[in-house]
Parts: sequence; C-alpha cells; structure tokens
Amino acid sequence: DRGKEAIALNGVANVLWRQGDLDAALKVYEGVVTIHRERGDRARMATVLGNVAIVLQDQGHLYQAKAKFEESLEIIRQIGDKPGLARTLGNLGELLVRQGDLPNAKKRFSEHLAVAEEMDDNRQRGYALFGLGEALMAEGDLNGARARHEAGLAVRTKMGAKSVSAESHLAQIGRA
Repeated sequence: DRGKEAIALNGVANVLWRQGDLDAALKVYEGVVTIHRERGDRARMATVLGNVAIVLQDQGHLYQAKAKFEESLEIIRQIGDKPGLARTLGNLGELLVRQGDLPNAKKRFSEHLAVAEEMDDNRQRGYALFGLGEALMAEGDLNGARARHEAGLAVRTKMGAKSVSAESHLAQIGRA
C-alpha cells in the first residue's frame, strides 16, 4: 500500500529532521512527495512539500524553500484546504521576514489572519498576529508591532497556550 508507505516514510523523515539530519530528512521527504504525486494525493503532497520547504529553510536554502512553499500554497488553494492554507501562509510569511521581503511577509501574514478569522481558529490567529508583529518590528513600525504582539498575546493567553503565550510576551518585553 503506497499510501501507507508514504505516511510511514513521512514519519521517518520527521524523526530525521528533529534529530538534525537534514540531508536525510530532505531525501526521504522528496521520496514521499513523489509517492503522493504518483497516487494523485494532492492534499498530502502539499503538506509534505511544506515539510521539504521547512528543511530547505533550515539548511539556509531560502529561495528553494520559498519555491516549495509557493508550490504547496498553489495546490492548497486549488483543493480548498483552509487549515493547510493558514499554516502555509504563516510559514511563508516567516521565510519572507528572514529574506527581508517585509511587504510580502506582511501580505502573507494578513492573509493568514484573514483565513484564521474565517475559520475562527485562535491558534492560527495567534500565530498570524505574532508574525505580523515580527514583520512590522523588522520594518521599524514599533507601534504597529506592539499592537499586533499585544493582540496575539491576548489570544494566546485566552487559549491557555503557555509556550506560545510566553513567545508573545517575550516579543513585547524584548522590544520595550
């Protein structure tokens, strides 16, 4: 069963990535993408393309990572996967901040926030607000950044998400 094989291999790649063996993780993820492409499973293929992008980003291959995120994003839009859309917009926004493309980072985080609002998903809302805060901070808009980080902290605190609430809190005090 190639579908189950791909799911199992994706798990192996996840472990390799967490252990820091990025080259091996990338090779396995790319094989998983091939299996999903052959099977026509576009939803899983889009998810794993996002995993490929994250590994490429971790390796410092930012332009290749961006291309994989955009490929994943295109598929996700075509199939109407809103949770995948939110997650990928956020990941792409983070990458764009790292590349210094702040206008497009803000655009992606704003789209991320709109999707989170549409889904009424506080977890994604918190991530989007945090990302917007980071992009605005990098741009030098301290008031805008503070407002987004405060809003993100409020959402995350209300959810009881302690680790990401701490991340939002640190973003505020670290820039006070």
